[in-house]
Amino acid sequence: MKDGDRLYGILEQETLFDHAQLAEIRSRRQLDVIFVKRDFSTATSSLSIGSQRLVDFSKGLLQSKIVASHAFNPIWLGDVRYASYLYDLPDMTGKTKSWAYLGILLPLTQSDQTSRQLRINIIYITAFLALGFGYLIFVFSNRIVKPIEVLVV
Repeated sequence: MKDGDRLYGILEQETLFDHAQLAEIRSRRQLDVIFVKRDFSTATSSLSIGSQRLVDFSKGLLQSKIVASHAFNPIWLGDVRYASYLYDLPDMTGKTKSWAYLGILLPLTQSDQTSRQLRINIIYITAFLALGFGYLIFVFSNRIVKPIEVLVV
């Protein structure tokens, strides 16, 4: 707690999550959460996959090099594409010690559908404009050529 320039102490809270709370986070926030130990030996998540498969998934896809960048990392899980973010969870004894990773997976199904629909609409608009301009060029060129055709015949 801070009052002006004076620091009194730090408030910390420890929260335990079980599968029901993780499922509630998934349904309420529309995202999946993964808690992984630093050595990727154990993991728990709101995903409905087995624990060994989750550990293998964490080892293979949630690499520790992602933590430094805090950047969006697209991954595929089945037929769904996710935006994954990986964060350090610091230890209670200090910020330099970390004891786990927090992985956040945002499903990109909605944004993929929207971008696919936008691409299709752009193709339709381009085709319509090309055909429309082609028709207008044909009509106006015939109007220009018609008086010359009358003079020649």
